[in-house]
Amino acid sequence: MAKIYLIANTNFNSDNVNNETINSWNDTVEKDDLIYHLGNFGTGSFDELKSIFNKLNGNKYLIMGEKDTSFGKDFFLRLGFKEVYDEEHTIGKYVLTHYPKDVESNKINIYGSNTNEEKIKDFKNKNYVCVSLERISFKPIMLKEE
Repeated sequence: MAKIYLIANTNFNSDNVNNETINSWNDTVEKDDLIYHLGNFGTGSFDELKSIFNKLNGNKYLIMGEKDTSFGKDFFLRLGFKEVYDEEHTIGKYVLTHYPKDVESNKINIYGSNTNEEKIKDFKNKNYVCVSLERISFKPIMLKEE
């Protein structure tokens, strides 16, 4: 059975760690797994990002972050993402977003943004998990389904 993974803020092409991030991604995610990217996939031309996208394992889904919105949904669908969401996507009790979001006590918000430190300080309990690249040891983490 395919596993589900999460990651955010890969920011491909904005620094010089493309190969390390790609290798770490592929060491974790298998071809048939699902991976939800919670925003800020990368920068550059369509061809540059398509080249990177094609090297990444898994069936990829995107919840757009602030750096993705300038490209628009269609851009990422053309890259090959299975689905692209503007703000959130829910899987069971998990609410996937780019920015932290208030959720009911029986839900868990998994978010990608690491830029609003003041707001993030309010989200340090069991109902909130940040999956920004540098907070998850630079590799996708598996969603624990219950």
